[in-house]
Amino acid sequence: MPDKKIDYKARLEKKLCLAREIPEPVFDLSDCNLKRIPSNIFSLCKVFRKDALYLQNNLLSSFAPGGSLENLNNLKILNISSNQFAELPNEINELKSLEILDISNNRLKRLPFVIGDLKNLQYLNASFNNLLNLPSAIGNCQNLKILNLKSNKNLKELPIALGKLTCLVELDLDPTIVYPPPETCKNGINAILLFLQKEFSSNSNSPSTSAAACCNDLPINNNNADKKLQERNQNLRLSFEKKLIDKNYRLFESQENKDKKTKM
Repeated sequence: MPDKKIDYKARLEKKLCLAREIPEPVFDLSDCNLKRIPSNIFSLCKVFRKDALYLQNNLLSSFAPGGSLENLNNLKILNISSNQFAELPNEINELKSLEILDISNNRLKRLPFVIGDLKNLQYLNASFNNLLNLPSAIGNCQNLKILNLKSNKNLKELPIALGKLTCLVELDLDPTIVYPPPETCKNGINAILLFLQKEFSSNSNSPSTSAAACCNDLPINNNNADKKLQERNQNLRLSFEKKLIDKNYRLFESQENKDKKTKM
């Protein structure tokens, strides 16, 4: 709920001014009680070469009238969490450089099939939505490392194409998932991926080019290989989380410095 003590209009004007005058990589319009994105925001992101666009904690249900999403094709971080989005437009696939996408705490029932066009996506937080299913195209997000699907109570099954995500090191699910079977899910991400890889392989017309084959050294029935996979995933996760934390820390640090300067 909006805080009546806060002058949201003044806050928005201040943030717009900061985005134009301070050469930082972040365009931050979070916590502004926005129902609509101000026009031309996306073109401003392009002009000022912003890497991150923060729109979280508003009342947004669409990207209108912010402009053409094509102007965000160099954006690396997009946060629209804690809004009122019921769907994402197909034009989301214009964000070709996107690495981090936070769409948590919205009203999404599905993700667009074109989500698979985000080839550079490494982190996707879709928790606290109303997802009914995932598009098989998510298996095309080959660089995806962290996927959060928690608190989607109607999401019961994972697509077998998820087994193609050989870079995935963290998968957050609810215990209500029935496919893969609960006995598989309780054994963690490695068991889930191996199960889905096997299912994908058996359903593929070309098993030799299936996800299982893309997995190189990941045989299904090899305990030693499974241990190596766990170790590899652990190392990948730690490395990725460090990079993610460092990147976000730099962005947040720059934002704090901006705020301090404006108070002086």
